[in-house]
Amino acid sequence: MKSSQAHKRYFINTAVSMIFYLFSIFGASLTIKNTALPQTLNYIIAFIPAIFVWWFMWGAVRFYRESDEYVQSQMVKAILFSVTSIMIFSSGWGFVELLADAPAFPVFYVFPLFCVLFGLGQFLVRGPGETC
Repeated sequence: MKSSQAHKRYFINTAVSMIFYLFSIFGASLTIKNTALPQTLNYIIAFIPAIFVWWFMWGAVRFYRESDEYVQSQMVKAILFSVTSIMIFSSGWGFVELLADAPAFPVFYVFPLFCVLFGLGQFLVRGPGETC
C-alpha cells in the first residue's frame, strides 16, 4: 500500500473514531445521569467509549504495519515519549496525592493525555525540514 493511502486511511480512522468517542462520552454521561437504569447496565454504558479507544489504537497499529521502517521508527519514538511522560506524571502525581493530600487525577484523562503527548512526540521526533 502506498504511504499516502495508509496516511489518509489513518487520518480518517482517527477522525471517525474520535468523533464516536466524544459522542459516546456525552451519550453515556447523559444517559446515566438522566435515567434510573440498573447499576450493571450503567457499567456497560459507561464502558462504551473504551470501544472507540480500541478502534483508534487498532487504526494506529494498522497504520504502523502499513508504513515503511522510517515512519515506524518515528511512531515508536513518539509513543515512547508519550508513555514515558505519562509514567513520570502519574508517578509524580501519585506521590503528591499520597504525601501532600493533592486531589486525585481521574484515570479518564490518561487517554486524552496520551493523544496530546503522542502528537507532541511526533512533532519533536521529526527530522529537520520534515512536514507531517
